[in-house]
Amino acid sequence: MLTTHFPAMSLVLLSVVACASPGREQPARMNSVDMQLDTRWRGSLASPAGLPDTLPMSGSASMAPAADNGSTVVTVSLAQAAPGGLHPWEARLGRCGMQKDDGVFGSSGEYETMTIDPDGRAMGSVTVSQPMPVSGDYFVAVYASEENRSVVVCGDLAPPSQ
Repeated sequence: MLTTHFPAMSLVLLSVVACASPGREQPARMNSVDMQLDTRWRGSLASPAGLPDTLPMSGSASMAPAADNGSTVVTVSLAQAAPGGLHPWEARLGRCGMQKDDGVFGSSGEYETMTIDPDGRAMGSVTVSQPMPVSGDYFVAVYASEENRSVVVCGDLAPPSQ
């Protein structure tokens, strides 16, 4: 009776040995970069409908805790903009398209104007001296110029899904 089960037992033993082999991949582990991605707020930017005399720009924005956990890094990326353009931007409390929002996230002086490159792209990043929010409504607004604070691109930031 032992001889009839021997091939099956050998197969089980070989399977266990193969799974424990040193060449076998290790289980996935989260590193600090993965954990930071889980806390990032993200949004897509688009030009408001019906803007006269402007190219319809697009882009993305995000907000994440800074390394010191006492401040927040806000980033923006633009595409399809007029080369050479200078566009101020900032994160704000509220939602795109509101007649009145709750003001700048941080201080307006912390945000530097973006310069559009020859390919119609620009990137901006700032570390805001406020802790990363855990709730609320936030958006990123990009303005026509320093003199013309009309919003030419806007995007609501969505909190990470838990």
